Amino acid sequence: MITSRRNFLKTAAFGSASLVIGFDGLHFLKGANAETNLFEPSNWIRIDADGAVSLTIGKCEMGQGVRTSLAMILAEELEADWTKIRLVQAKPSPGSDLGTGGSDSIVSMWKPLRQAGAAAREMLITAAAARWKVDPSSCNAARGEIIHRPSNQRVEYGSLISDAAKLPVPNDPPLNNTSDFKIIGQRTA
Repeated sequence: MITSRRNFLKTAAFGSASLVIGFDGLHFLKGANAETNLFEPSNWIRIDADGAVSLTIGKCEMGQGVRTSLAMILAEELEADWTKIRLVQAKPSPGSDLGTGGSDSIVSMWKPLRQAGAAAREMLITAAAARWKVDPSSCNAARGEIIHRPSNQRVEYGSLISDAAKLPVPNDPPLNNTSDFKIIGQRTA
């Protein structure tokens, strides 16, 4: 009898004991750490002084492209330079979601990753606006930089991490409009 991968996984899951660790989406957002030379606005995202963005992924790659897809979601919402996204495999810890199964990795992580990316983006915009003494609404993020539209001043994310780390994490940051996506929906290596 030939079986599909999906049927095999379902049968294996039902026929064996498993540990399911729940995830509370509120743990995605945490206070940033101004004491370090890192900007860590969530348990899963870190931005270094060189502008590199690390995404800790608690999902396993089983052929569906989960590691690429989750990184794309973050890069899209954070407005990060796709070439500067680094993936780190999560290690078990309280409150982490390390379960993979049922083809729900994208569905379960879509909103929390978008919210975490949007919160970090807003914190970086606020930090740049404060540095330039301008209204944050006159700034936007693109490819790992904050741009002040009227003056065309630019600053890379890495230069803002110490200022952004001092800011509170926004509770309900605005998400990018899906019609404006530049990474999601594109073929990506």
